[in-house]
Amino acid sequence: MAITTLPPTDTRAPLALVPETRKPKTPVLNPVIARGSKVFLRILPDLKVAPGKRTSSRGFILILGAIVMFNVLALLAINTLMTSDAFVLERLKLQTNITNDQRDAVLKIAESKASPGNLAAAATGLGMIPAKSIQYIDATQLSRESISKAAR
Repeated sequence: MAITTLPPTDTRAPLALVPETRKPKTPVLNPVIARGSKVFLRILPDLKVAPGKRTSSRGFILILGAIVMFNVLALLAINTLMTSDAFVLERLKLQTNITNDQRDAVLKIAESKASPGNLAAAATGLGMIPAKSIQYIDATQLSRESISKAAR
């Protein structure tokens, strides 16, 4: 598909005003709108107070009161749930502190038993005797076969 354009011209054509055209009025819409609103108004009952009778706002006040009471009870329930969660959180923090104290006590006991003097006393109590001299193994002189045999 090829797009073609006209060659440019040096002369400019004067602009001419287009005569104004009048749109015909649509008389069809106005009766339709009027008839539709009358039909809609006929669907609803007449809301007139009979002579000698008063209107009561008791029902409206009861509905508003029920809505307010429902909202107050909902806020009370939410507040109660938040407070109970705060109590659970406080109890968990207390349990964490107690557990940390117990862990610290166990670590302190383990450190006291791991001191060299207490280890020597415990070893003597088990029937072990202290070494007279300390000997070291020179791993550079051992072969791989002797290391694997010793590991078995």
